[in-house]
Amino acid sequence: MEQALHHAVPGEIGLSKDRYIELLEAENRLLKAPKTVRRKPQPLTNELICRIYDMLSGGMSGGKIAAELGISSATVSFVRKLRPAIPLLAG
Repeated sequence: MEQALHHAVPGEIGLSKDRYIELLEAENRLLKAPKTVRRKPQPLTNELICRIYDMLSGGMSGGKIAAELGISSATVSFVRKLRPAIPLLAG
């Protein structure tokens, strides 16, 4: 699709000239937008899991926990889902 937009005349792909220009401008904005920083995966240690559980129990959101610990929010979600599988930490 991207190739088609760059090499086609607007009318050939069923777009008005204004819509075609709008799509190209949107693409340019996306290309110029700052890239999101991906954090390196951090090994899940017992200490990290316990810290996440403590913070969750204290009412912190997953996003705040992730920011404070320097981990991804996906890691916090993963650990949250582990809780039932780890009986010693579930209580």
